Amino acid sequence: MKKFLLLSATLFISFAGFAQTTTKYGFTLGGNLTQISGKGIDNKSSLGFIAGVFARVPLTDKWNVQPELLFNYANAQKGTDFLEVYNDNGYQNARTAIGLSYISLPVLFDYKLTKLVTINAGPEYDFLVDDNEDLVANGNRAFKLNNLGISGGAELNLGGFRFFANYVYGLTNINDIDSRYKWYQRQALIGLNFNIM
Repeated sequence: MKKFLLLSATLFISFAGFAQTTTKYGFTLGGNLTQISGKGIDNKSSLGFIAGVFARVPLTDKWNVQPELLFNYANAQKGTDFLEVYNDNGYQNARTAIGLSYISLPVLFDYKLTKLVTINAGPEYDFLVDDNEDLVANGNRAFKLNNLGISGGAELNLGGFRFFANYVYGLTNINDIDSRYKWYQRQALIGLNFNIM
């Protein structure tokens, strides 16, 4: 865990250092609406939050690249069919609420449509640092540690503040119980980026 966080911070700082004289640094705060689809999981969306830092590196007058290092807390719920699906290894008294804490590393490529509006897209890697769940009877983890996705969205630029709305489409099957059924995570993000330097 410590090695992963150190590597993440090193990559973030290295990436951000390409254009130090014009690179903008700041904080990200916002909310997420997470849906995990698949058998045994409630497919409804649940609210969570994100918080972290970003660096905005200009590539041209129109293009920027923005690596981010985020704490991403996602809520989910056990499905009513969980014990029917996982009757061999599901925990009979498992809590309904599931909390997943990720370190998320999106790298967004921004294109400035106008002075006010920017669109972005790029890959996102999520590492599960804590899973507040007890779905499996033998104490094993129900969710995989690694998740890869594609993020895309838009921003409204107001000087030192930028309001954003993004959607992250998970590509990785995050079910770590067995290989019979696949779980995929989708997230809608809305929040604020603000520059500090």
